[in-house]
Amino acid sequence: MNKAKSRHRVTSDSTLNITESSSNEALKLHTPWGAAQTGSNQNIKAVINNDYVAAFDVVSGLPSWTSYTLKQPRLANFQPQWRLDVRLEPSYASICDRFPSGIDSTWSVVPLFPFDTTLNSADLAVDTNAIEISKSFDTYWRDFHTLLNYCVNINGETNVITGPVLDSPSSGLFVIVSTCRSVGVALADCPIDQLDIQSFILPTNLRYSRNCIKSTKFFSTNLATLPDIEHLTGLRFFPSLSFGDKAEILSRTPLASTLLVDPDPSP
Repeated sequence: MNKAKSRHRVTSDSTLNITESSSNEALKLHTPWGAAQTGSNQNIKAVINNDYVAAFDVVSGLPSWTSYTLKQPRLANFQPQWRLDVRLEPSYASICDRFPSGIDSTWSVVPLFPFDTTLNSADLAVDTNAIEISKSFDTYWRDFHTLLNYCVNINGETNVITGPVLDSPSSGLFVIVSTCRSVGVALADCPIDQLDIQSFILPTNLRYSRNCIKSTKFFSTNLATLPDIEHLTGLRFFPSLSFGDKAEILSRTPLASTLLVDPDPSP
């Protein structure tokens, strides 16, 4: 197993039915500015799939982060048939350990990368892609991916980095969504002033539903800055950017983007 430090240093011995060449292509596509840095945590293992890249904490049994790039809208599947990820040692913790008798009426287990594919539909069903959320948050999570597909349809290539804010039981999810305002420019080649980013810290242990707070209002209320997310998670994002470019992104406020939602919607 390998530590998830940067896309240039994550190798492919933890891949699932994927060649080394495909693994390198997946890292290039799904972590265009390098894999999120997890510091000196020895418990984080890289998990590379054709459709997404993840870092899994084998002690907590939770993903540390999941990163993927969509080039076109895709159909989401929120009810996969979960199975253990055979790439990890049997002694490692799993989300399945916390629900030995199944999920009760309060919690759901959903994929961080929920998009099904014809060739790799089983990849999203591994426990390294699973996170638990409250049933009340479930609808918002589905609505988020509807908004994401709309964003991809309008803007083209779109990257998402997401994961839990705290250890189990997860009380929140962070989400960082990025596109390039320059038409036809790949994310990795996007000038920093054309890189559009919108970030969220979404509470997952809700006791209310969309009937109480509409989805767009919920998302705009929970907008966050990149420093907020780095502070809460201990992760460092966009490691391949220069110091100046990273500083420019860190200085942006939630008002800097309307990528998915208006940061200041009308009542």
